[in-house]
Amino acid sequence: MIGKIIGIRVIKTPSNDEPPIIPNRTMISDRTEKTTYGTTNIQHEGMKGIVYLVVDCSGSMEGYKMSQVKQGILEFAEDAIKKEYTVGLIKFNSTATHLCEPKSNVGDLRAYLDKMDAAGSTNMASAIAMANEHLSDVRYTRVMVIATDGRPDRTAFALQAGQIAKNEGIDIITIGTDDADVSFLQKLATSAELGTKVSNEQFAKAIGSAHKLLPDPNRTAVQSNLSSHDLGERVQYAGRYTYSFSG
Repeated sequence: MIGKIIGIRVIKTPSNDEPPIIPNRTMISDRTEKTTYGTTNIQHEGMKGIVYLVVDCSGSMEGYKMSQVKQGILEFAEDAIKKEYTVGLIKFNSTATHLCEPKSNVGDLRAYLDKMDAAGSTNMASAIAMANEHLSDVRYTRVMVIATDGRPDRTAFALQAGQIAKNEGIDIITIGTDDADVSFLQKLATSAELGTKVSNEQFAKAIGSAHKLLPDPNRTAVQSNLSSHDLGERVQYAGRYTYSFSG
């Protein structure tokens, strides 16, 4: 199919006996791009929460801002792990890339920072969709922290993808700098107070301090947005839904 995205919708598979179909391609503008949708349904021994850092690596992030982000990631991960979260990484520019599954050791994350180079545009919608798929395990408290220095390629699609994640019980924290729109950041976040904009000089500190905004990972799944289902039903609920980009 060739065309432009006109929206994001969630599709329920026709039968409970059929496995969910996770697309490995999304249609962006007039080109097709590969993504790495999948789920993170692995055991996180001794941990009660999963958080993905979803990081803007567009061309405007080159230099000082990228070094700030990398510093902030390590500071955030150290404290998030102490709060019983494992930490995964997704980067986005013109495409979204899953860098690593959630880790419980800061040292394990360091190697992936070298893969974060600045180039391309700001395809935030695909990155949010990717994070959502990797945060499908409702046995854990699930959060994504989005760091960006500008506006997404398509604001409406980013907000739609974020709303799907929030509807599935995933909390979103947003941190912006430079040309980032604070109103957009607050709409994308779970609540307005979880969306902030800071100066370039404060970017690393803001990312590192975001661990203070993480919800208590000891909260049960019953307290999530999926509270109307028992645990077994919620696992099925999360597994039955997927993204489709209509063009």
